[in-house]
Amino acid sequence: MLFIDAPLDDLNRALVRRPQDAMTRARRGIALAKQGNLEAGLADLNEAIRSGPAEPVFYQWRGATYERSAKLDLAMQDFNQAPANS
Repeated sequence: MLFIDAPLDDLNRALVRRPQDAMTRARRGIALAKQGNLEAGLADLNEAIRSGPAEPVFYQWRGATYERSAKLDLAMQDFNQAPANS
């Protein structure tokens, strides 16, 4: 089970130690999005996917964040992409 609700401070410290850790970056993206900082959350999720290999869940998380941002076309693209990366 993935614990995506780690405190933001813990995720920031982890990224200082391991800036290329895609899972930690994606988890921080979700934490930022949950706080209402959707653009920063999307930036972290985009970076996590770029630094790949991306986990299918990254596309699901980014899709959900796009959905919250009312970017429904991009959300659907990610939701459709996620199974292809399974």
